[in-house]
Amino acid sequence: MSTLTNNDLRELKDLINSKFEQVDRKFEQINDKIDTKIEQVNEKIDTQIEQVDRKFEQVNDKLNDMRVEIATIKEGLNGVNQRLDDWKPLIGKTTDLSEKIGEFKNWKQIAIVVITGFITSLFWIFRSQI
Repeated sequence: MSTLTNNDLRELKDLINSKFEQVDRKFEQINDKIDTKIEQVNEKIDTQIEQVDRKFEQVNDKLNDMRVEIATIKEGLNGVNQRLDDWKPLIGKTTDLSEKIGEFKNWKQIAIVVITGFITSLFWIFRSQI
């Protein structure tokens, strides 16, 4: 009976070993599937990160363009402010001229002042365009 038992034990051992090998193969297959899925997910994440990087670069480029435009606008605004500062004394003189015109009693003098002012303004307009 001992020989039968030894044979049975060997068969049982072989059966157990074969089942363990099957389980090991299944684990390897599952591990391989998990590895491929992880690689796929990593590839998707990499492509999405690249897309986000491209979008950030586009936003950064637009921001730089806006900075340049803002600097250009500020330069133009400084020019306009400088012109206004230059015109302030002339605007102040306009009220003095209107008071003097009111004091004229002779309409000929008023006409001469108006014509002279008109010619002077034309002169300044053409001078600023040149």
